[in-house]
Amino acid sequence: MPSPARRQPHYPGPYRQASFAPQSCGVRATLSRSSPIGRFVQSWAAAGRSRSFTFDGGAATFIGTGLVAFLVTVLTLSICSPYAVVVRQRWRAKHTYINGHRLVFLGGGLQLFGLWVKWFLLIIVTLGVYSLWVVPRVQKWIVENTDFDPEWAPAPDYQLPAHPTAR
Repeated sequence: MPSPARRQPHYPGPYRQASFAPQSCGVRATLSRSSPIGRFVQSWAAAGRSRSFTFDGGAATFIGTGLVAFLVTVLTLSICSPYAVVVRQRWRAKHTYINGHRLVFLGGGLQLFGLWVKWFLLIIVTLGVYSLWVVPRVQKWIVENTDFDPEWAPAPDYQLPAHPTAR
């Protein structure tokens, strides 16, 4: 194990030993990478991790963005809630990377506001039935307005990290 001052790599290799130290009995068992159980624990812990997608958002900016979105929504009696959706989505895209390329959200609050007015009228005309289609439509709009940031490029020596379960 590295010293506490040294930072752990983002993608630990598959051969990192898993240690379990139950606090109640004071017994420490170490699973080695060569044991079948150790290999199972390592592959199970790494399952679902993607080496192509990364996210670097932090709690402070998440809370700040959420607070701004909440205040905009409350202070305008939900009239500017499309702007709040845009602010949150811009934060998500800014902190999401695919194969080292950062995403950017290109949608605007006024554009979404126009769609919300249309959707609200359709919900009224259909007695609420159209509301089942609104959530997929919002997600479609978000995806269609998300792209790779042309002004940001990964470092020239960027390589995909090794997959955690690779041998």
